[in-house]
Amino acid sequence: MKSKTRKALDEILTRHPDGDLTALDTQEPNQFSMMSGPWVLVGITEEAGENVSAVISYAIWKETGAIYNFDGFAVEDDPIWEPSES
Repeated sequence: MKSKTRKALDEILTRHPDGDLTALDTQEPNQFSMMSGPWVLVGITEEAGENVSAVISYAIWKETGAIYNFDGFAVEDDPIWEPSES
């Protein structure tokens, strides 16, 4: 059975079939910080035109698997997707 976070990541990749997963921050403790966070931050790079690419950022709330738009500093108030209970 897939976790809610994995379902959310699958949804993001489905929305961007030609995009590349270019950033993934699980906010787990590491050599720089002993703190963990409640989000998984995801960056998808897509071609936006000839020789131009765009990075689209999302935040996944680990507890629920809900996906939020993320501008690099703040997460939007309302989720853009939430996993079903199945």
